[in-house]
Amino acid sequence: ESKLTGDIDNTGTFTLSLTGAGSAYHGAVTGTGDAELTLGASALWENKGASELAKFTGTSGSSVDMTNSGDTTINEYSGRSTFYFPHAAGTPTTMQGGDLTITRAEAGSHITLRTNQAGLNVSPNATAAERNLINQTLDALANKLYYEDYAANPSHLKAYVEIGEGLI
Repeated sequence: ESKLTGDIDNTGTFTLSLTGAGSAYHGAVTGTGDAELTLGASALWENKGASELAKFTGTSGSSVDMTNSGDTTINEYSGRSTFYFPHAAGTPTTMQGGDLTITRAEAGSHITLRTNQAGLNVSPNATAAERNLINQTLDALANKLYYEDYAANPSHLKAYVEIGEGLI
């Protein structure tokens, strides 16, 4: 288990692998260098600013908290990870955190964008207006992701949106 806190201003080559159970990094990755981040099955990156990564590799079960992030760019994405964008109960269609841009994705990659239930009635008894608000919320969540290589390689990245039951 590793716990790292603080922004990294990278001007060279930087590789961070958080593979131990409960490992976490709390900070932003900035600079002109090549930064690579790998998250293991239960690892967390709490992105606390506008970050830029040359490469991101996620393992199923890993998560990125985008609550306090700025716009973030990942040049090469691979694996599976969940990116969390919460919203306030009074404004469920306004996601917190910056946008996420993925330039390229390795074939077979998956990304899940998740938000919370605040201000939403997700019960089976929801009215038509409440179900419409859920759809608008999921649309707003989907609009946080930009996949630049979609025209050339649309099948390389499968993206999902979901409303979570609790914390990340």
